[in-house]
Amino acid sequence: MYSYTFEEKYRRLRKELVGGAIALAGVVLMGTLWYWQVEKWSFSESAYMTVITLATVGFSEVRPLGDRGRLFTIGLILMGLLTIGYIVNRFTEALIQGYFQEGIKLRQEKSLIESLDKHYIVCGLDVLVVMSPANFLPRAYLLLLLTIISKKLKKLSN
Repeated sequence: MYSYTFEEKYRRLRKELVGGAIALAGVVLMGTLWYWQVEKWSFSESAYMTVITLATVGFSEVRPLGDRGRLFTIGLILMGLLTIGYIVNRFTEALIQGYFQEGIKLRQEKSLIESLDKHYIVCGLDVLVVMSPANFLPRAYLLLLLTIISKKLKKLSN
């Protein structure tokens, strides 16, 4: 079984949310075009009917519909509910799993790393690592580094 990293899960979820938003926009466009072209309503009446239908507001029909229009409206309601349900599902997962908070933190960390210039990362805790900073750090920073390391060593020995 393949284990996804946080970044891969975050990208997948973003892609799914964007896909859901595009699908919802497609449903709105399809409904508006149907009422406008097939039912011969004005564009504003068509858009209004589509939005109140998908939002399940139910103000009634803008104009009377025949059987064909009612059947289309039923299909539009079902497509809208499925699409909105999918978006709510993906969004809820993102909130519960903390993807938004972690995504913000990840972007901040990347931005910080990309802004670094002429920095060194020193890892480990032995004589070689303690001595190697002397080659590229000013003495004041080296003294600070040695002080921090000695405090850490004292904590470790206690």
